Amino acid sequence: MASGANPSANKCLFDDHLLQAIGIKKDTSAGRDDCSYIDMFAGKQGQATYIKMFVPEEGLFEPMEKPKSGDWLKEHTERGQTFKQFITGSYRSPDSVHKTVYLLPMVFKEDPVPPEVIAPLERFAAIFFGMPASVMAPESFLGRASDRVNAGVYQVHAGELLGAMGKNLKRDAFCCAGITMADLYPRESWNFVFGLASSAGNTGVYSLARYLSNFGDHQYTRIDLTSSSMQDNVPRDWSHVRHSPLRAFQVSNERQQPPG
Repeated sequence: MASGANPSANKCLFDDHLLQAIGIKKDTSAGRDDCSYIDMFAGKQGQATYIKMFVPEEGLFEPMEKPKSGDWLKEHTERGQTFKQFITGSYRSPDSVHKTVYLLPMVFKEDPVPPEVIAPLERFAAIFFGMPASVMAPESFLGRASDRVNAGVYQVHAGELLGAMGKNLKRDAFCCAGITMADLYPRESWNFVFGLASSAGNTGVYSLARYLSNFGDHQYTRIDLTSSSMQDNVPRDWSHVRHSPLRAFQVSNERQQPPG
């Protein structure tokens, strides 16, 4: 248990339901006008001065609407996750050695990820994760994982790529993210997957192919930077996919298992 000082003198500014949701309870045992707060999660520091990070600004968060036809939640049942489940779950943090995010451009038979795309990704990763990011030299992974042609589009087995990436991990790597313009699939029965990750192996692979407006026009991804093929083209209908395309999997003993 860890107690924190009141962030605002003589005032209790936080909604009791919000505190309960994030795992902090009000301590009034001292019988004073001001309040102190107790972290309800053993081993997790939760000073009351940090509570303000969980208080949403008015107007920024709207209640989730009822799923409509074509929405993922309309077609698939999800267990969901509370903040308590998230904060008490297992997660990794960088340390004095493993503190760099590496981006690995992966090439098969398609056009490689252009510098105009990978450079902004490098900057974004460094800012978002708060640690150095570095782009590795492009590498061909052709023949190092199963592949297929599905609906006229060349695809590579994402799970097998995770195992093949082991030798690319550098000593100071927090993780290594493979970035490719090839379409991916996680198993034979699935249509596609945007990405797959192994928390145990510190590796992940992610495809940008389906963000192209000309996706599906060619068996192998073709990029024309002079056209609109790189425009924002995020798919909206996930109902035909066998599982959430953005969901990460933990790989153990050469088998992919959904988390939880």
